Amino acid sequence: MKFKKQHFRILLMILIALAILLSVFINNRTTSPDKTATLILNSEELKLEIADTDTELQQGLMHRTELAKNSGMLFIFSNEQPRTFWMKNTLISLDIIFLDTNFNVVNIYSSTLPNQILETYSSLKPSKFAVELNARRATELGIQKGDKLVLTF
Repeated sequence: MKFKKQHFRILLMILIALAILLSVFINNRTTSPDKTATLILNSEELKLEIADTDTELQQGLMHRTELAKNSGMLFIFSNEQPRTFWMKNTLISLDIIFLDTNFNVVNIYSSTLPNQILETYSSLKPSKFAVELNARRATELGIQKGDKLVLTF
């Protein structure tokens, strides 16, 4: 009988440990809904992932080996100020579109150099937003400096 009680205690401790681990996993999991914005240009609809937390703003599109044609990332900063991007650990060439508070295009960098830190890409004026798309997509979509982009959230 003692042998069975000992097994029961061990099994109970394992179950408690698993319950604690499951609880930690569930509490640390991101439960926020999928954050996206839509940009419609020339009858093309682009889905933009939203980066608005410190971690997301720093991570951006790093470590990705591809980006779907009609997708990208919208960076939302807490204030409008000069911005500088670099492409460390960004494995694909991108277009970077800097936008002011009213979503007016401040400037565009086309076909950034992937995975390097020597070249930086800075907004020419204070920016609150930036959009990253596949290389040359801004030109394909006809986006130019001074344009006002319309995004839906």
